[in-house]
Amino acid sequence: MRYILALDTAGPAAGVALLDLGTGAPAAGGERLFVRTDPLPTGHAERLMGLITAVLDEAGIAPAAIDRLAVTTGPGSFTGVRIALATARGLALALGRPAIGIGVLELIATATRAAHPGLPVVAVLDARREALYLQPFGADGSALAPPAAADLAAAADHVPEGAVLAGSGAALLAAQLAAAGRVPAVVEPERSADPGLLARLAATREPAANPPEPLYLRAPDARPQPRQAGLLADPAG
Repeated sequence: MRYILALDTAGPAAGVALLDLGTGAPAAGGERLFVRTDPLPTGHAERLMGLITAVLDEAGIAPAAIDRLAVTTGPGSFTGVRIALATARGLALALGRPAIGIGVLELIATATRAAHPGLPVVAVLDARREALYLQPFGADGSALAPPAAADLAAAADHVPEGAVLAGSGAALLAAQLAAAGRVPAVVEPERSADPGLLARLAATREPAANPPEPLYLRAPDARPQPRQAGLLADPAG
């Protein structure tokens, strides 16, 4: 395995990374990483293939050289999660390569723990409508609970003492803790999914144990319109 292509459109930005492991294992050194991001919050479906083409061109390889694909599984925008997943699955099928799925909260927590070793971490995203997506991790990186959606009032119950809060919902959760007389160790609202880290984690994962399946923690905002009498009627009825 040499080339890993990683895709993320679960959040406001779209990100693509191509990790070239060289001819040795990830720890052997000499790797190269190519990253392209688009900060615009809409239009990911139209721009994602352009970002992929850009990293492949910079690395000087054809799509057929890709050995493994990686993709964020959520939580995040319902449509955004589906865009990267559908692209990764399509490429994996066309190329005959495995695809690895990794959650956004795990990615945020992994990057945060590297910056603050020895501290527990709560990865937290703003889910809008007075709610958060969050997952707590111990100082050793182990998940203390599965990813969950929680309203602001209940979210503080998921936070270990002395934890670092990281992600787009970190400031909201910190304010909720402050109201209860608690102070987090560090608050990092700028943390987000890193496509380069996604590629590196995917290099260490078994495809069968990490399928590219979406992680939805609540129903989508969109709802089907009620069926009106006389529309789409059964011609036989």
